[in-house]
Amino acid sequence: MVKYADYDKIADTVMYLNNSYVLKFYTELYKKTKRGRFPFHTEIGYDLGDGLRVNINRDFSYYLAIESILRDDNGDKVQIRIYPQDIYFLVLKLNQVLSWFTDSRFNKLFVKRDGHIIMTEHPDSIISNTSFDKYIEFEPGIIIRSGEEITGVKVYLSSDKAGFFLSTDELFSFYYCISNFNMYQSAQLMLAYIGPPEPGVNYHGVGGIGQQKFINHSPLNLNFNNNKESDDLFNSGMKINNNIKKPTSFLEKTATNKDNDKK
Repeated sequence: MVKYADYDKIADTVMYLNNSYVLKFYTELYKKTKRGRFPFHTEIGYDLGDGLRVNINRDFSYYLAIESILRDDNGDKVQIRIYPQDIYFLVLKLNQVLSWFTDSRFNKLFVKRDGHIIMTEHPDSIISNTSFDKYIEFEPGIIIRSGEEITGVKVYLSSDKAGFFLSTDELFSFYYCISNFNMYQSAQLMLAYIGPPEPGVNYHGVGGIGQQKFINHSPLNLNFNNNKESDDLFNSGMKINNNIKKPTSFLEKTATNKDNDKK
């Protein structure tokens, strides 16, 4: 029978990016430590001389993720996790990306000649570094959908061979989702969806307090080694710029932003 402590995570689909990639939000319901796997909900019992008292402690993590819908032949998925510490810099980079379509400096980026849309300029791609030394890269481009030429951006996911295309409308939708997403509030709603466990689940009494009354404990698990038409670009050599991908520290990012402001 499934126990409360068996639940691993909750995932919501936020936005389909194309037929192969999706933006999702995850709330993890456990923590992994050297001592084992701990559910996010624990109860601590103690006695200060006036009888049994119990505290409820919750410890959960959450993140957005851009990931492939299907797994490859090795059973792996492409996934870029976006944690709270990544959001600020990603929004800054997305504002720069949007300027390709909103700023008068780029009003000749896409022009129509002889009935076809062409790019007369090729600005440098924009890279947003994310957690675990990964990155999201944006590059302006044109793609054909159902015989129609569409302007937008190519999005590369830590590789020149993994990614998708966002039309201008889809880009603005993606920006709206990222810039307005409240991760903590969304995680709280997910926890409310699953609801609390029965009293006494994951109970630990200080000095054995209440051990006989609360017997619904969750054992530690010490084993960490449990064994179409597509806009996926990346078969046609569409890459234009070859930027150096280098993980950037918080201080380096901050210094870069200040230097740009001075300019």
